[in-house]
Amino acid sequence: MFIRIYQEEYKKGLYEVQNALRGRLTLSTGDNSYSVHNLVTKLGKLWKTGGKWKMVSLGKGYFDFHFDVIEDIRQIWTAGTINLIRLILLSQWTKYFNFHSQKQTHASIWIRLIELLQEY
Repeated sequence: MFIRIYQEEYKKGLYEVQNALRGRLTLSTGDNSYSVHNLVTKLGKLWKTGGKWKMVSLGKGYFDFHFDVIEDIRQIWTAGTINLIRLILLSQWTKYFNFHSQKQTHASIWIRLIELLQEY
């Protein structure tokens, strides 16, 4: 079985992802997942964009963010990590992305150092 993708559609898809970022929502063990609607609402309050944007869930906490205006993507990319109680880490869009092969590179931890002087 195979799926035929016409060259015209392939080029159109590549053009569309030029204005895209990929994000991953980091959750701790036992955390409830956010719905796409809740994430869009929270991000919409943080991101002051000049154009429209949309979010597509890829699964396992990964999302694609597509922007209509190139300046919006630059502004959001420059801002970096987004803290919505849990972090959303952004990266540039790449071809052949497979969330099954991704490794977790960040972890949130608390450290308590007993009797450490305040200046440290």
